[in-house]
Amino acid sequence: MESRNLNLPLLMPSQAQKHVTHNEALTALDAIVQLAVADRNRTSPPGSPADGARHIVASGATGEWAGHAGQIACFLDGGWRFFVPRDGWLAWLTDEAKLMVRKGGAWQSVVENFLSLGVNATADTTNRLAIVSAASLFSHEGSDHQLTINKANAGARATLMLQAAYSGRAEIGLIGNNDLLFKVSADGSTFVEAVRINNATGDTCLRSLNSGPLGGLRNAIINGRGTINQRGFAGGALTGYGYDRWKAEGTGCSVTVAAGRFSLIGAISQTIEKSGLTGSVVTVSVDSPSRNLTVTLGTQTGTIPSGTGRRHATFTLGSAEADDLKLTISAGLETTFADVQVEHGPWPTPFETRPAALEEMLCRRYFEVAYALFSGAVVSGSGFRTIAPYTVAKRVVPTTTIQEIELSLNAPTTVSSYTFSGFGRITGAHVYFVSSATSASANVQLKIFASAEF
Repeated sequence: MESRNLNLPLLMPSQAQKHVTHNEALTALDAIVQLAVADRNRTSPPGSPADGARHIVASGATGEWAGHAGQIACFLDGGWRFFVPRDGWLAWLTDEAKLMVRKGGAWQSVVENFLSLGVNATADTTNRLAIVSAASLFSHEGSDHQLTINKANAGARATLMLQAAYSGRAEIGLIGNNDLLFKVSADGSTFVEAVRINNATGDTCLRSLNSGPLGGLRNAIINGRGTINQRGFAGGALTGYGYDRWKAEGTGCSVTVAAGRFSLIGAISQTIEKSGLTGSVVTVSVDSPSRNLTVTLGTQTGTIPSGTGRRHATFTLGSAEADDLKLTISAGLETTFADVQVEHGPWPTPFETRPAALEEMLCRRYFEVAYALFSGAVVSGSGFRTIAPYTVAKRVVPTTTIQEIELSLNAPTTVSSYTFSGFGRITGAHVYFVSSATSASANVQLKIFASAEF
C-alpha cells in the first residue's frame, strides 16, 4: 500500500523487514521534499551524475529517461528513479534560479502567468497589476530598458492615464488612432486634445500657445468675425457683397452679424487670394455652430458639426486646386456661428484675433471707401480733376462708383458729368467732373466705393 499524496510505501502490521519499507519511504521523501532540481531541459541523463542528483525530464527524452517527460528523475544508488509530480508541487530550478510549480500537467514559473498581482494593494479583473507605493523603479540589466504598451489595433488605446483622487486629469498615448496625443481634463470625463504628433510625418499640432493663437497671420480668412462693414450693410437679405470680404452665393442669402456672431440662411463665400494651401492638409473651423454647416473649400465639401467650442472639418487639398481658393459656408436653416478660420494642419487652433487696424487694412486691399475733394473756383462748362486716394494697394485696379456727392452752399447745384479712371492699384481713383455753373468758391466732395473683389 502507498500513501495517498506522495505514494510513499506504508508499513503493514505483519510485514517483515519493516526497516526496508521505512528506508524506502525516507528515500522518496528525501528526493521530492524541499525539491531543488539541476535543470529542466535535458532529454538524456548526464554522464556522471552525483548520488541524489535531481532533474526535470524534458520532452522527447531518450535512453533511460524515455517516457518520463515532466517527471522528477533522481539518481539513487547507481540508478535512476522517477517520481510523477502532481499539480501544486514546487521545484526550484538551480540553473535558472527560478521557482516552478506543477499546474495543468506542466511545469510553469511561479512568477509567470499570474492572473493578477497586488503589491500592497488588491488587484482585480480590470487592474490585474495593482501597486500602492511611494515610487516604482524599472531599471536596466546592464544596458537598455524599454517599457512597452501594446494595443490590439489602430482604433484601440495604448495610453498613460494620470489621475488626481482617481479622476483622470491627463492622458498620453495612442488614443483611438496611431498619432501621439496629449489630452487633459478638468473633471475626469471630458478630455481636451492639447497636442497631436502625426505618426507618419512627425508634424506637431498644438491647440494653443500661452493660451492664445500660435502665430501671426495663421488664419487665411479676413474679417472672420464679420465686424468690419465698410459698405454699411444693415444685415438681412443680401446679393453680392455685404460685410467686408463676404459675398452672398447663388441668388442671395440672409446674413446678419451681431457681436461677432453670424446668423446665416443660405450661403456666403470668401475667396482667399494666393492662399498657398494647395497640396496641403487644411482645417476650416468656426466657434459653437448652432446647427451643422456645409463647407466647401475649393473642390472639396465637408461638414462642420454643431456643438460648443471650436468645431471643424479637415481637408486634404490636391495640387490641382486653384491658388485663389474659395471657401463657401452653407446653412439650410438659420444657423449661428462665430470666428471663421482656415489654416494649415489637421486640427483647429484658437481663433486668431488680429488688431482691429490690421484687420481693416487687410479688408481695404479688396474694398475701400475713398473720398475725392475739390475746393476752388469753377466756371460753367469747364472740367476739373482731382484724386480719390487709396490707403492700401488694391488686389487689382478697382472698379469705382459714386455713392454720395456733397456740395458747398456756393458750389454749383448741378454737376454735369463725372468720369473715373482707375489710375492704378496704389495711388487712387482719378476723378474728372464738369461744372454746369460758375462759382468763385466751390467745395465738391465725392464718396466713392473702390472694389477689387473677386
